[in-house]
Amino acid sequence: MSVFRRKRIAGDGKRKLTGKWNVQFTDASGIVRRLPGFTDKSATVELERGILRLVSARASGMAPDSEMLRFIEGLPDTIRDKLTDWNILDARRSAAGKPLADMIASWAKHMEAREFSRQYRTEAVSRVHRVFSDCQFLRVTDVDAAKVENWLADRRRDDNMSARTSNSHLASARAFFGYLIKAGFSTANPLARISKANEAADPRLDRRPFSADEMLSLLAATEKAAKRFGLSGMERALLYTFAAESALRWSELRGLEKRDFNFVDNTVSVRASIAKNAKEATLPLSPDTARRLAVHMRDCTPDAPAFPGIWRRRGAKMLHTDMAEAGIPVFDEYGRKADFHCLRGTTATLLSEASVPLPTVQQIMRHSTPALTAKHYVRLSVVDKARALEKMPDFHTGKPESGSMRATGTSGKAAAESVDTPVDTDRSDKGLFQATNSYKADTIKPAEISGFMADKSLRSNELESGGRHWARTSDPQLVELVL
Repeated sequence: MSVFRRKRIAGDGKRKLTGKWNVQFTDASGIVRRLPGFTDKSATVELERGILRLVSARASGMAPDSEMLRFIEGLPDTIRDKLTDWNILDARRSAAGKPLADMIASWAKHMEAREFSRQYRTEAVSRVHRVFSDCQFLRVTDVDAAKVENWLADRRRDDNMSARTSNSHLASARAFFGYLIKAGFSTANPLARISKANEAADPRLDRRPFSADEMLSLLAATEKAAKRFGLSGMERALLYTFAAESALRWSELRGLEKRDFNFVDNTVSVRASIAKNAKEATLPLSPDTARRLAVHMRDCTPDAPAFPGIWRRRGAKMLHTDMAEAGIPVFDEYGRKADFHCLRGTTATLLSEASVPLPTVQQIMRHSTPALTAKHYVRLSVVDKARALEKMPDFHTGKPESGSMRATGTSGKAAAESVDTPVDTDRSDKGLFQATNSYKADTIKPAEISGFMADKSLRSNELESGGRHWARTSDPQLVELVL
């Protein structure tokens, strides 16, 4: 390889040197190449060294390291395109030198091809644009982890950005670099070592699940209410029931169409285009809910929305209006808020209270890990935790109480013999909240025991100990019922 300047004939007929220096080298195929460099000789010498490294890497089949990537991205477009035409530079590496805005646009098309939801794509691209624009990054090699970390800290301090929003910006930026690595535009993720903010220490919106009592009150009041937000009272009650039983998100519920329901097998299919994780899923429906949905959509066309109306843009306001009519406060005594998404959290919490294994709850919620379900959706009350502690051995007597002893009353007879109400094991036609019509004259009144427990098909929530039953009321306390 060599660096030289060409000679040209000037207007006066004399031979003069050109202003630009040139690089001459032999590529991996043995072809001699000449490439215009810069007017500065030292800069052209650096160009020569970089090209030599590229030729060696191309010949050995090695991927460029981070230093070589910075060299590629710093090349003028004309030189980079020429090296690509000569097969010295891989086309993907050449694309890495494009502005970040172009790379983000390519990422957006990639997500669209993978059928990510439009909402996810829009939010992710917006976050990445904001981070890189505020940090004044123009190319991939400009991205500096320290600057991004400082920017996130400044936004949390100066703009009151929540820890969760900060983490979502970081996650989107990391996902962008994950795409660059898979596509061959980058060899490493410079943001991988930035620590997330502690969301637990900065709660902005702590959601609460509805208790079984509250769900029963909400459904009863809504069924009798007037038409609002494009839905009648019965239709809104059906929507709330369906949401709590299926654990579908608000965005998924508003995207459902009649064609997504199979009333022969009692299932509903969530299309990848409306699912948050962009994965299709088929979920079971309780027979009663399926029957009511079939009647509700009887006259609809296959592509008609399952639940039409302006509620699709104002779900929280619709729910809060019905809650007010049912006498249910938006905030509980712990300051936790109830909104439409809480119907999904209600599913996870009630299933956990019914002793459903966490991996099963995770699959119903369609989460990637059980930890995600337990951390963000299962909200056990003080009463539920007290029930768990009641199952511990009796350390006061010094003798661990066996399962058979725990099942007997104080007279030595089995606790089941002291209960004259038969247990209904037929759950085939009972939804999650159909306990309101299951009371009998000789059973405990609804005011004394949770409606959720009154459904005898869900008796597994009871804790029998010493002939006594513990039930949860709407208040966070234990009520001892001696039978």
